[in-house]
Parts: sequence; C-alpha cells; structure tokens
Amino acid sequence: MTVSRWKTNKIQPSMMQFVEIAKLLKVDIKDLIEADFNYEIE
Repeated sequence: MTVSRWKTNKIQPSMMQFVEIAKLLKVDIKDLIEADFNYEIE
C-alpha cells in the first residue's frame, strides 16, 4: 500500500526511507531521487 501511494504521489518517502531503499537495492541514493520514471498508472 505504501509504494502504491508513492507511485500515485499521495505521499512521498522520507529521506530515511530513501536511504534504506538505496541500501536494499545497492544503488546510490541520488539515482533514486533523480530517476526519471516513465510509467502509466492503470
């Protein structure tokens, strides 16, 4: 449910959540923040 709300821009993750997500995905946090996502919400 949380990710769904992020994707629909109802809420945004906190910086601490970005840090944890980046660690889990083994990516630089800048890659998450600056990512250009092109997706359609069905």
